[in-house]
Amino acid sequence: MMGDKKEREYFVQYDRSISSYLCKMLLYMSLSGPAIAIATAAGFFHMNIYQVIIIVVVVMFACLSPCALEKSGVSSSFLKYYIVFIISTLVCVIAMIPHVGIWITFILGVALSMLFLDRLLTAAVSIYSYALMLIAMYVRVERWCAAGSLIADRQYDVMTNYIGYAAGLTIEFLLVCPVFMMAVKIEREHLSNAENLPELM
Repeated sequence: MMGDKKEREYFVQYDRSISSYLCKMLLYMSLSGPAIAIATAAGFFHMNIYQVIIIVVVVMFACLSPCALEKSGVSSSFLKYYIVFIISTLVCVIAMIPHVGIWITFILGVALSMLFLDRLLTAAVSIYSYALMLIAMYVRVERWCAAGSLIADRQYDVMTNYIGYAAGLTIEFLLVCPVFMMAVKIEREHLSNAENLPELM
């Protein structure tokens, strides 16, 4: 079993390594900003120019700011929280775009938080992602009802439709997030008890 100091040093370097990989992933995800603008101009998304500008700016900021923070040398602890929270925020913003069907992606931030093997981080981002999901779903259900969409039950009002969708997604979160946290706990304990630590990539 490794000593406490060695363990702390290892996981600080581990966090930096994972953060670096996620920053590279976010650079790739930044392409979604121009893609949203092009898709709207082509008539696939029904938004006005002001909505498009706001969404594209938010997307680009969410994707590029972690890279800037990494270059500035902020602490690994702050950076890992910032990255997974900003990814969850990004998913929420994209989910509110008309005609974008996001369901399973609501847990993207939670899933990526597992890479850091930090149960507190996974718990915090689970709560944050759940709250953002409820907000995004209300916006979507309101639009469905206003448009008379078949996705919303037309005999019920916005809130009644919303409660049904929110209840279903709440059950999913309550089933999935504890499993994620248990997986993080098991892997963290496995590494902490290892005689020889695996090399960082």
